[in-house]
Amino acid sequence: LLIGSAACNIAVGTFNADNGWWYGKAKGNHTSSVTTLAPHPQNPTVLATGSTDGTVALTSTYVKVVDGKGIEAEKFGTELSRVALPGSSWVHSIAWSPNGEKLAVVSHDSCLHVLGSDSPASGKGFVRQSTVTLAYLPMKEVQWISNTSIIAAGYDFFPILVQFENDKWELKGKWTAERPSAKPVVQSQASLARLQFQNESRTGQKAAVELVNSRHKSTINGIWPLTQTWDGTATDSALFVTNGMDGQIEFWKADELTPEV
Repeated sequence: LLIGSAACNIAVGTFNADNGWWYGKAKGNHTSSVTTLAPHPQNPTVLATGSTDGTVALTSTYVKVVDGKGIEAEKFGTELSRVALPGSSWVHSIAWSPNGEKLAVVSHDSCLHVLGSDSPASGKGFVRQSTVTLAYLPMKEVQWISNTSIIAAGYDFFPILVQFENDKWELKGKWTAERPSAKPVVQSQASLARLQFQNESRTGQKAAVELVNSRHKSTINGIWPLTQTWDGTATDSALFVTNGMDGQIEFWKADELTPEV
């Protein structure tokens, strides 16, 4: 059980099966609110955390009475790595790649960062290896659907795809298409005026009411991968699911991706 708090610390609860109780410990490892947590997929005693202090920290959560004595790990609360983002931008979400070698980070300055290390399972030596600056509003959530494919989504109401190709990470496209409907959606003048006002207040643009073309009508705050081995082919199988503050859950397919131009 992992909890990040506005008191700048993390709380870790582990169940001791021998004694039948939960064992809890807390550690302050940031100077502002902890907004996101991600345990390493191969080494659960390494925890990555992000904060509104603009840093990503990797911390040991090793508890001897629960994890055992034969594990090579630093004591609980030991800082293994810390990466400061440019401009100390708030960290919204972090996620490990399926193989545990990379850590994706999305921040409030509309950037997606990829962190890595020569010894990723140890949590030590992590640095910022790449940054993709996005021409969109900030992303609230990030997840992986393969070791070279990252999905992110947030305040622009649609998911995007960032992939590693030709030795660099780059934006490859976005999902914006409305689901096919048997009946055309007729917008009244009042609803169009409301959408135009929402678009202007959200992006500062009067023209082009783009909200109509997006399935979600509010911020996306959850991404749930249905695969972690996508090979990049366009199929009609759903790759991931999103949930938004509009109360909607959407399934997204590879062949619905609009390539970046």
